[in-house]
Amino acid sequence: MTDAARGHADAFSETPISLYFDLEPGQIADLAVVARAALAWTEALKEAAYFFDPSIEIKVEIESGTPGSLNINSRIKVLKEKLDNPVTLGSLVIVMMLWFGGHVAEKAFDHYWDQIVGADPMPVELSQKQIDEIANKVADAIAGRVAHPEVQRVYRELERDPVIKGIGVGPGHDRRPAVIVPRDEFPVRAGRSESLEYASPVTRNVSARMWVGLIRPVLLAHERRSWTFRAPTGDFSAEMKATAAMDRLITGQTPIPMVAGIEMEIELEVRQELVDGVWVIKHRSVTQIYDWRFPPTTGELFPAAH
Repeated sequence: MTDAARGHADAFSETPISLYFDLEPGQIADLAVVARAALAWTEALKEAAYFFDPSIEIKVEIESGTPGSLNINSRIKVLKEKLDNPVTLGSLVIVMMLWFGGHVAEKAFDHYWDQIVGADPMPVELSQKQIDEIANKVADAIAGRVAHPEVQRVYRELERDPVIKGIGVGPGHDRRPAVIVPRDEFPVRAGRSESLEYASPVTRNVSARMWVGLIRPVLLAHERRSWTFRAPTGDFSAEMKATAAMDRLITGQTPIPMVAGIEMEIELEVRQELVDGVWVIKHRSVTQIYDWRFPPTTGELFPAAH
């Protein structure tokens, strides 16, 4: 390994992470429950590390605890120098925040990545290729149900203590995580729902107003097919339910030139379903078109992911 490469590996050989237990006011958690949950959490982290890089060796160290609600401040250390430490550690932190958070995979990456950079700026600058690799590794880990038994065991342990009303994972220390998994979701995430019968799956709708690049429109007068768009998180298809706006486009009342790079401001509604404790996207639809603009003259606003 060259001196430059060694310096790069050393620059990102550890990263802070915290396991946060939200407690009922004025109550103290059962130490045995917390200890078993923390051990299962550590095992899940190591299982994920092996999935991301079988050759890597990591150590999880407890540095301190935060008063009030229990916040176990820890640090993940790489015991073996490798050039791709930033990718592996970044993937580890993101996937742990996803397992113990409430965001779907597509939006979680940007959401949690911003938290990592904001809470503890990285000592090395990551390339877009490395960031994309982290996103792909996290998606593969979720799809492959990596460390699924260990994650379920964390939630099963927490069910034993009614004082613990929520759990979250943060990228830094001494800060409450932005997303806390509430206690009423513990049974589902612990796998208890697998032995129960539900009349319908647990679902929710999430809406967001955003600018997207238009890739493939379908201009048919009597059909509402899906259009393809480009967002910072990647390309996606969504059913067009913005009926009035569609009618104006098709009849020419809204003269939007169909040229490469057109950008539109839309209201995107996403239907999600809770599957194994993770919110999974089941359907997207565009419910409103607010505005449009020509593509920028230099570069792309949302370049394709590679």
